[in-house]
Amino acid sequence: TLQTDLGMLGLVFDGALILQRKSAPETTEEVRNEWAPWTIGLNFQWNENLFTMLDFHHNPMGAKNPGNYVSNSSSTIYSEFPVSLLGRDYLLPNLSYQFSPLLSFSSSAFFNLNDSSFLNTSGL
Repeated sequence: TLQTDLGMLGLVFDGALILQRKSAPETTEEVRNEWAPWTIGLNFQWNENLFTMLDFHHNPMGAKNPGNYVSNSSSTIYSEFPVSLLGRDYLLPNLSYQFSPLLSFSSSAFFNLNDSSFLNTSGL
């Protein structure tokens, strides 16, 4: 993970190199054996109460085409590596506001850019 700040603006980059184990079942089709998922993010502290984040996550193990989610999820990498994302590209915005030391609001979303699905969680 690399991170830096420029005043109230923060930049984050996180990545990994995943190598598929040689013990994976052999197959006749050409199968990738390495992946490099990564996330880049931007954080901004607007004032002492309001904080926002925007991350972009790239999952090269995921499928670009939503019609391939099921078949792709049965691939060897999904059985050997704990990946729960079936798509390839995601946008993750987050907003937090602290009303007082004991009361805050937070809302996060998880947008799949390949099929336009999303998940939102909010709390007070």
